[in-house]
Amino acid sequence: MDVTVRRFVAWDVADGKRVEAAPCNAILVHYVVTGTVTLVGTGEPPRNCAAGTMILTPPGLEISLLRATGDARVASALVFARLSGSFGLLDHATVLFIEDVSDAPMIQLAWETMVREAGKMPQALGTVALVSTLMKACILTVLCRFFQRPGSTPRIISALADPRLASAVASILQEPGAPHTVDRLAECAGLSRSTFARQFSQILGSAPMEFVAMTRLHYAAKMLRSSRMPIKTIAASSGFSSRSHFSRTFRQEYGSDPRAYRQQTGESAPADFSSEMPGPGPDARIQVDPVCVL
Repeated sequence: MDVTVRRFVAWDVADGKRVEAAPCNAILVHYVVTGTVTLVGTGEPPRNCAAGTMILTPPGLEISLLRATGDARVASALVFARLSGSFGLLDHATVLFIEDVSDAPMIQLAWETMVREAGKMPQALGTVALVSTLMKACILTVLCRFFQRPGSTPRIISALADPRLASAVASILQEPGAPHTVDRLAECAGLSRSTFARQFSQILGSAPMEFVAMTRLHYAAKMLRSSRMPIKTIAASSGFSSRSHFSRTFRQEYGSDPRAYRQQTGESAPADFSSEMPGPGPDARIQVDPVCVL
């Protein structure tokens, strides 16, 4: 799993003020440093989160944080987490991952280190790599605890647990731009076409070629963020027949064309770390990234 932290802030949740984290194409990670905050998520009842609580917000979900008690302080990060370089770790997740990790001193130490390192000005050499490595350990801790609960295993992991489907999924993730077809994937899995398509859809929640298309888009998005490769070349390497088809499909999924997306989210730009965030007004939506507000 590759983890890159693109934005890191530590901020105070002021009394009577509300901070909203709008949907974006990355994972938003929050850690309650002190006090208690009230979390309000789409489709979920309000929930108090005390110091030592971590919150992973998958891409596309929206939450709000309000001060509940004490001097509430939260550290937040905008994180890209990828499997096999193209598939987003929580892209198919539809729930928030909320875990009390106050009993894990190493996690507390990791967050203290991230806050301290992100607050150094100028930033020391290796700060981004250090913060990203520590963030990876924190995310894995939350996911391991969450997955230990009965019935909580996400679809992608369920698919990888089946060796037949795993071979097909791995083939897609490793080579998104390959000329995949249902017949070839079924052959890779050692199943008949109909059985493969049925089992794939049941476990992953999408048809095989829908999964291929989504994986190609994720791969293309990563290439746009992390390289200066021409867009036409990215389209071809991602398995799209033409740049126009790629641009149209990309815009439908990400809300902007590939060129604008690259300008907004390029991972090659320096990560934006800040130890402090200006106090927001009531119902503030704080800008933390060109494609995401916190």
